[in-house]
Amino acid sequence: MSNQTKKVELFHPLQRLPILVENSPCVLYRNELLFFGGHFKANECYSYHILKDQYKRICTYSTDIALNGHCVVKRENPYNSNEIILYSFGGQGPNERKTTLMMRYVSVWDEGNNDWHKQSQHKVTANEWRPFVCDTIQRTIGEFQDDMRGMRAAVVSNGTDELLFVTYRPNRIVVYDADTLRPLTQLCKEQLPMTGIKVEVAFHCLIPISFPYVTTTTGNIPPPLKRARTLSSPNQSQSRGNDVYEMLFFCRHNGLLIRFNRAKAAFEYRTLNVPDSFSTLSRCSFVCIDDAVLFFGGMDALLRCVNVVHVYSIKHNTWAKSEHTLPAGLYGSTACLNIHNKFIHIFGGFSDQLMVSNHMRTRATDWLTPQHTTTITTTTTTTTTTTTLSQLNDSALLSNTNDDNNNKSINNNNVSDMDNKSKVIKTCVDWWGRLTESEKADLFDKLNKLPQDQFLAWFKSTSKWGGNFTHQDLPIVCCTIKYGWANVCIQTHMI
Repeated sequence: MSNQTKKVELFHPLQRLPILVENSPCVLYRNELLFFGGHFKANECYSYHILKDQYKRICTYSTDIALNGHCVVKRENPYNSNEIILYSFGGQGPNERKTTLMMRYVSVWDEGNNDWHKQSQHKVTANEWRPFVCDTIQRTIGEFQDDMRGMRAAVVSNGTDELLFVTYRPNRIVVYDADTLRPLTQLCKEQLPMTGIKVEVAFHCLIPISFPYVTTTTGNIPPPLKRARTLSSPNQSQSRGNDVYEMLFFCRHNGLLIRFNRAKAAFEYRTLNVPDSFSTLSRCSFVCIDDAVLFFGGMDALLRCVNVVHVYSIKHNTWAKSEHTLPAGLYGSTACLNIHNKFIHIFGGFSDQLMVSNHMRTRATDWLTPQHTTTITTTTTTTTTTTTLSQLNDSALLSNTNDDNNNKSINNNNVSDMDNKSKVIKTCVDWWGRLTESEKADLFDKLNKLPQDQFLAWFKSTSKWGGNFTHQDLPIVCCTIKYGWANVCIQTHMI
């Protein structure tokens, strides 16, 4: 059986998306996958019914809200089991108005639930985005000067309480009360201990390690050196549960186990292994199944879509590559598990610089079988850093400006390719900077309306700029138009 046949059998195609989306936030609710717009003016929200393989529109974001890498998180409603509470925030650049919204979602597939809401004494409109208000105060995540594009957020539980952790550029992590969205001001804008040059926290991976998973797997990732408490007794376990919130963070060659001790008002970081093959990737989609994190595709340092699937073991702090791959290179897609963790749904994103409406599913167990993976050797040194309330100043924060790439051997051909790509990118960025706003808008609209082959043919043969670029340059031209219009720096996020 050919490899292509195996790929087709591994992935089951589903009904295509009703809209084109990139990095669309997705929330699982019973037998529904809820997804909420995405980049490129896609501001509609939909529910996909897993059993019916159908979509229904929920609502629409206001057209004046930027959705360039925003987040949506889910909270259970303790007063009504027929609805969930959703928060939407982020996606705006620096010096743009920040918006934080809330929705009480009732299934659009169940008319009975909608009737309940019409009769509700609270008279709260379901399935509409409204500004988040607490104690008559409208609260917003992020300040006017913050860059919240490509941010990530996670609601993390310690078994009894929940906190909202938000990570965003350049290297910030902020903690909020998940009920009121009040920041824990004693640890506002903590700096993550990032390493490497020009590495910003954007379109990365943030995964909550939910209670009680952490209390039963304390041997999986070695605890920080300064942690004296163990889990040898139930009382100690409960004590830890009341104090500690844990999550995993991956961004390029940075891997961290983040522990926040609320009682001590302290963050603790432990570096995690990251292999070379993963450290150059960005905009992967990911899911966490038991003690494994699966990363699908991504974009490499040469702007190429990749189809590789990486597997990280939380239990062993090790990496592997699956022998299976995606049907084609893919980045900016969304991955989500169904209610019983049986299937992984992957949809949207870009393939070869073209937005796709594909929606497919794959069986989760096919990616977790050890004989279908190849272990990757890593050389990352494990270190621990603790930041407490008394240490919140720049001089006390961990700083390491040594670029890890200095320790990696790269063959001459790859170096040459990188140099050539860098020159073409610089040429494209300079060209983009000379265009008028009207020209930029026209190019962006044409790129999104035409099939890519037609756009490339038009650009090369008809447009007034075609003579300035070779055919090999055209994919980078497309990237420049796409990310230039989004006001994202090509050098920072793609080289």
